This record gives sequence, C-alpha cells and structure tokens, in this order.
Amino acid sequence: MTTIILASARNYLPGAIRLIESFRRFHDNPILVISEDIEYSDIPYEVTIHRPDVDVYKNIKTAGGYPLLVYYILDSLKLDLDRVVWLGPDQLIIGDMSEALESEHDLCASLEIVDNQYPKMFNDSTLSIRPKAFPGLFNRLISIAEEKPHRLEEMEVLNEWVKRDNIDVHYHPEYIDVLKRVYVKRRDWWDANKGNIRSIHFVGKPKPWLGDERGYELLGKLWRGEIEHL
Repeated sequence: MTTIILASARNYLPGAIRLIESFRRFHDNPILVISEDIEYSDIPYEVTIHRPDVDVYKNIKTAGGYPLLVYYILDSLKLDLDRVVWLGPDQLIIGDMSEALESEHDLCASLEIVDNQYPKMFNDSTLSIRPKAFPGLFNRLISIAEEKPHRLEEMEVLNEWVKRDNIDVHYHPEYIDVLKRVYVKRRDWWDANKGNIRSIHFVGKPKPWLGDERGYELLGKLWRGEIEHL
C-alpha cells in the first residue's frame, strides 16, 4: 500500500486540509502528516501525525528562503513503509492519481514543463519512492544536505543524489503534477491538456488561502471549491 506523505507546519494548515480533502475525492490511501506543531484536532480527516527528529537536521544550512521543515519529508524514508508518495500542502488534487500511486518503478518524479532560471531537475512534489530499494538513503541525503547550502533545498539534494549515485528515475506523465505558472507561461499546453491534469501545485505567493495572484484568479476559485472544473 502506498502511503501519502505530507510535511507541513501550522501556517500551511489551510493548504494541508484542502490537499487532503481533494485527495480523498479520489483515493483512500493512508496519509501521514509530518509536522512539529499540527495536532490531530486540527485536521478533520483521518491521518497519522509523525513528529520529525529535528535534531537530525540541525546541521543543515538553508539557502533558498525555505524553512528547514522542507527537509522533514525525508523522515518518511526511515519509517518502514513500502512505498510513499510525497505531496505538498500547496497542492490541489483534481484527478485520479493512480499512475503515481501504483507505479512499479522504485523512483518516480515529475519534471517541470516551464523554463526557469534553475538547471533542469525533477520536483519532489508527487515524488514516488520505494524506500527499501535504497538502503541507507536517509543518511545519504542528510550527508549531502550538510555539505553546503542548497538553493532549492531538499529538491536539489535529491537531484544531487540521483546524479552522484547514477539512480534511475522514471518520470511521471507531465499532467500528473502541473505547476501553477504553466497556466500563464505555457497556456497553449494548459489548454490542450487541462482535461488530463491530475494535480496543480500552487508555487509562489500568495498561497491560495491568502489570496489570488494576478492572472490566476480562476485557479483560486478552483482551490476554494467555487468551481468544480477548469
């Protein structure tokens, strides 16, 4: 059974709840929330809450403006789980995610389909991994993370591990996890594929529970449930 993993803090709680609500429309997989401060009473759905071993991360220096908690998702790699799929608290599920949940590959990830200032690399939202296929992976990633600050934090660390250890990555179809900015920057792709999109990642600011970024108002309505379809 694939376990859904979500690392979050209380300031992202509205996003975490909306993510779980949207996921539950399509799937009944167990959900594990990794958090220092979210309580069971905060989430109106059945989940398991895991407290990360924060001391393990104390020697990691962040560089990209992200909080250290982005690394806490790595705790899922040492919990004796068969397969995990990582989702983000700023992600909205709008379709069946079975292609990601039921993959036969040891490691699957999504590539961005818009150009940006960073080297091409896979995302760790909707990353699907079978931890037992990579013994010692948690310690390996912590070691890489401690070497130097990484602009893209745990995502960059994962990509560095894959590069150094020559790990095979199977890539999800593009429509599995689509960054919000595709709606504006690759509108031709969006219009041609919107019926297939399975999740939308609300990268950037403001987050949809705080307001709509100019040009993305329709996506904000979708996140709030004011409309059901794109």
